[in-house]
Amino acid sequence: TGGKTGASAHRGLILASKESKQQRLLTAVEKRALKADKRRVLYRSMKRLLGTALLSLLFAGPLLANSRPLTLQFNAANTPSVWAETACDARSWQRGLQYRDRLMPNHGMLFVFPRLQDGPFWMKDTRIPLDAGFLDAQGRLLDVITMPPCRRDPCPLYAPDSAYRYVLEMRAGWFADTKIRPGMQLSTKALEHACSRTRAAP
Repeated sequence: TGGKTGASAHRGLILASKESKQQRLLTAVEKRALKADKRRVLYRSMKRLLGTALLSLLFAGPLLANSRPLTLQFNAANTPSVWAETACDARSWQRGLQYRDRLMPNHGMLFVFPRLQDGPFWMKDTRIPLDAGFLDAQGRLLDVITMPPCRRDPCPLYAPDSAYRYVLEMRAGWFADTKIRPGMQLSTKALEHACSRTRAAP
């Protein structure tokens, strides 16, 4: 009797072991299926997000249009050409170079105003220190002000002593490094067509 009981118990252990393996196998399959479902959902979500982002880029309007680069040159020997994005409307004036982490060498932004201005600039949400070169209506450099980043209010305000028509923002120290000083002048032809090169807003 003892021998039969032991054999029955052994068969019971074998069956229990098989059932346990089947359950583990089923659980593993279910986990893989769940992961596959999650990947499919994530993939579909990313496709939707990318589609939305592409549509935003296509129909973003004047802010992206005014970022079309312009080549600028000061009228002094051995000064580098400037590859500048142009800010030609209120939206792009307000945003400026906010949220940028770096600028490429000799790259910056040219703010173009329809008439002479005397209002200040500030550095709200700007992550990199900048030089602001203020220019008159003829493109003559009036003043250069170095502006450090500002991440919280109140942010300092920066303005030259004279009215200006254009502002060229470059990385901090660029004007000193290139020996571009007040009195030097940008190509007036490039300034005249700075905003006419941007496409009209939809």
